Amino acid sequence: MADTFNYRIDHQGSLVRPAELLAARAAGDPEALNAAEARAVEEAVVLQRRLRSTVVTDGDFPREDFRSAVLDGVSGFRRTGERDADGLVRWVAESLPKADGPLAADRGARLAELTVIAPKVALPSPAYLAATTFDPSLAGNGGPASARELGEALAEI
Repeated sequence: MADTFNYRIDHQGSLVRPAELLAARAAGDPEALNAAEARAVEEAVVLQRRLRSTVVTDGDFPREDFRSAVLDGVSGFRRTGERDADGLVRWVAESLPKADGPLAADRGARLAELTVIAPKVALPSPAYLAATTFDPSLAGNGGPASARELGEALAEI
C-alpha cells in the first residue's frame, strides 16, 4: 500500500549563512564569493530535499541580505554607511523606484537546474521596504513624497 502521508514543510526568509560564505563575502574576492555562493546554494538544496521539503530555496545565499533582490535590482535606492537596530545596512529611497530587469528570474532558473521540484524565491514586502527606506528629508529633493507613494511604486514592480 502506498504511503499517502505527506508532511509539508516550508520556510519563509533567509537560511543561516554558512561560515565559509560569510568569510568569502568579507574577503571581497568576487570569484571566490561566486564559488562559495554556488556551493552554499547546492548544499542548501540537498539539505532541503533530504528534509523532504515540498519546495526549495537558495536560502538568499547569493544576496547580502533578504532585501537585496529588490535593492540591488531596482534604481532609486542609495546605500548609506549606517546600520539599523537589526544590524542591516540602511538604504534610502532617493527617487521613485524603477526595475532594472527581472528581480528573481535568474535565481529561479538556477534552482530549477539543481532540482526537479518547485523552486521558491522570496521577495521582501513593498510595505516593509517603503517603511524602512523612506526618508522624509528627501521628499522635497526628488525623493518619494511619502512612504505610501514609495510602497505603491514598489508594489507595481
